[in-house]
Amino acid sequence: MYALRLIKLRSKPGQMAAVRQIYNAQILPAIRAMAGHHSSHLMEGVTDPDEALGWIVWDELRFAEMYVQNDAYAGHMALISHLLATEPEMKGYIPI
Repeated sequence: MYALRLIKLRSKPGQMAAVRQIYNAQILPAIRAMAGHHSSHLMEGVTDPDEALGWIVWDELRFAEMYVQNDAYAGHMALISHLLATEPEMKGYIPI
C-alpha cells in the first residue's frame, strides 16, 4: 500500500530560487535513491512565490516512516532551514 508525505515550505522573501536549487541538486536525488521511493516532486506556489509543496510517494508506509525516523528528513530540512521563514509542515496519508 502506497504512502504519501506532503511537506509545505515557506521561504524567506526572495529565497525560493535558493531552496529550489538545493532541493533539486541535493535533496531530491537523495530521496530518489532511498529504498521504497516511488515518486517525488517539489511544486512552487502559483500565486505565492515564497510557498512550495513537496511530496514523496513511498511504496509502503514503513518506508515513509523510515524516512522520518532515520533522520533523513531532518538532515534534508537542515540543508534549507536557513532559507525558510517558517518551520516546514509535514503530513502523511495512506489510501482508503
